[in-house]
Amino acid sequence: MPYDSQGRFYRVHNWEQDRINEIEIVSDRHDEEDDNFAEGLSSCLLKDGRAAMTGKLNMSNFKIQNVANATAAKDAVNKSQLDTVSSAGVKLTGNQTIGGNKTFSGTTSFSANPQINNTAPELIVIESDVIKGQIPNSTQYAGMSFRDSSGDATGLLSRILVGYETDKESWISLSAFQCDSKPATTDGLVGSSVTMHYPASGSPYATAPNSDVVGSVVTTKSINKASSGYVELGNGLIMQWGKVASGGNAYVTITFPKTFSSATSYSITATQRSSSSSLASSSAVSIYNPSATSVKVASRAINESSTNDYFYWTAIGY
Repeated sequence: MPYDSQGRFYRVHNWEQDRINEIEIVSDRHDEEDDNFAEGLSSCLLKDGRAAMTGKLNMSNFKIQNVANATAAKDAVNKSQLDTVSSAGVKLTGNQTIGGNKTFSGTTSFSANPQINNTAPELIVIESDVIKGQIPNSTQYAGMSFRDSSGDATGLLSRILVGYETDKESWISLSAFQCDSKPATTDGLVGSSVTMHYPASGSPYATAPNSDVVGSVVTTKSINKASSGYVELGNGLIMQWGKVASGGNAYVTITFPKTFSSATSYSITATQRSSSSSLASSSAVSIYNPSATSVKVASRAINESSTNDYFYWTAIGY
């Protein structure tokens, strides 16, 4: 070989040394030298690109400059092309393996079938109509939705969302639905959703916007455990209770601690009893003039002299 491992060219013969050694001029020695020149020149990289490389090209930290834009699949790309792709975002297609910690910014969507626990669910873009009304009115949120890979218009949809409202609260929402369309919409959603809220001040709490569906999670929206109190559930159901002094024959107004939606959206029962063990009373109780905030109660007591009687009442509605 005319080149050593460092790329230095070496001749086969030295004509001056042949003279000193009194070696005659013969054609075979000239052919050996010329053949060595030919082999060396054939290993050179020609400027017109007519010959392909036969090994790796080590640039030794030097630049390849003035590279044209790549057009074919195996063309080298230049920096301006990479800068354009970086500003426009990167689209990954086909089978991809992403390892380590990665940061995604801007709008990021995934398609195809990512492998998760040896299954192939369909990873879908979170549609605005899916999350509408089911997460807080947050300024920042992100998440993923997975559907089974049955391939038809229906499927099980699982979703996890995280978000925050600046200086207000952070939250995480977990959902599982049976959908009847692709992409998933609010039509045909049958399932359960629960959102855990972590406010900047106050205690954590949970909401379940889809709790009207049978089998879904029902959370406590608000509660007041006073002698006249209430429990309001996340699906809108309200249970209230209390007592009010009646004093024998009575016409009193019960004011609800929590307002119902209308005068016909609840049912109420009331009983009159004495707080004194020495007094035995019996009465007929009537309820009239109901409204969303109150109801009137009247009674006719047998023991009219009692002044220690109370109406005990419970109401349930929405």
